[in-house]
Amino acid sequence: MIDTLVEFYYYFLHERHYFECHEIMEDAWKEKSVYTKNDIEVGLILLATSQYHLRRGNKKGARTCLKKAYQILKMYSLSEIGLHDSVLYILEENMTSEEYVPLTLPLTNEMKEAIHKQHPDFSVKHAPDARWIHFHRTRDRSDVIEARLKSMRDKHPVDDTPDKRHD
Repeated sequence: MIDTLVEFYYYFLHERHYFECHEIMEDAWKEKSVYTKNDIEVGLILLATSQYHLRRGNKKGARTCLKKAYQILKMYSLSEIGLHDSVLYILEENMTSEEYVPLTLPLTNEMKEAIHKQHPDFSVKHAPDARWIHFHRTRDRSDVIEARLKSMRDKHPVDDTPDKRHD
């Protein structure tokens, strides 16, 4: 899990690429043999999603996600995922945010060191890369679309054999 957390925090704090954070953590969450909506990974997914929404002006969506993230994260020992408990105070303070101000997550020294090993250029940045602001609109979704079509075909196979056609 440490490698996943390193990537999550790098994209959250350095790149401010919240969409990628969501993807990283969702993959880790779904790799678990048993998972629930109260898993710590979900808390981090919701945290990233809240920032994505807020930066795009969706205040209601941001607040909803941040409140859910807070409820989940407070159930865990956050030092296990490289965060100081003071992150809960930061999240509480930001639940009513009306404008996007990048969150600075209080990482443990061990987590900072782990991130620097993987990403020597790591630093907490506050200016978002404009490419990430509306990323959901610009990414290549061909694999997602194909998977959905396949799923629909599997659920409702097309049966147009000659003896089943209506005249």
